[in-house]
Amino acid sequence: MRIGFDAKRAYNNFSGLGNYSRYVISNICRFFPENECLLYTPSIADPDLFHEPEDAIVKLPRTWIGRYHRSYWRSFRLAHWLNADAVDIYHGLSNELPYGIHRSGVKSVITIHDLIFLQYPGLYKPFDRYVYRKKVRYGTRVATRIIAVSEQTRQDIIRFLSVDPTRIRVVYQGCHRQFYNRVSPETKRYISQQF
Repeated sequence: MRIGFDAKRAYNNFSGLGNYSRYVISNICRFFPENECLLYTPSIADPDLFHEPEDAIVKLPRTWIGRYHRSYWRSFRLAHWLNADAVDIYHGLSNELPYGIHRSGVKSVITIHDLIFLQYPGLYKPFDRYVYRKKVRYGTRVATRIIAVSEQTRQDIIRFLSVDPTRIRVVYQGCHRQFYNRVSPETKRYISQQF
């Protein structure tokens, strides 16, 4: 199977969504080597930020329009390239899918991290809210499957976007081993008693 990933955050975000993207891409490519992983990114901010899995194929914009109008390429041209690259399924790792994917024949998964811009609109500029809302509404409307990173996010998707709950799966975020520390059962008991 050919799996396409939105790899913008993996190559351009140093924390948060970047960590999530790097973790998901690395683990899917590592644990399911029979699949071909295509990583779509409009640019690479720092080549040392993400060392993609050995067999992964990095896909950058091929035309000058894509290279100079990166948001346009990612939002409006990417569905064409997914189809041209014979991608079977595309994973939008950060609240969005490329426009037109529903007409491309490519199955899609969208991960929704949060809908804070809908829950607390006063924290966002009106234009940013408009763009985020438009992208997340489109993505959740056309995605083959929706991943929510928590039960609260799942409830927010249902509440704010009126999405059929059967289309949403909660998949908690993994934790890279560099951030993981084992704790003793005694420490767990102590902490759970405190809180």
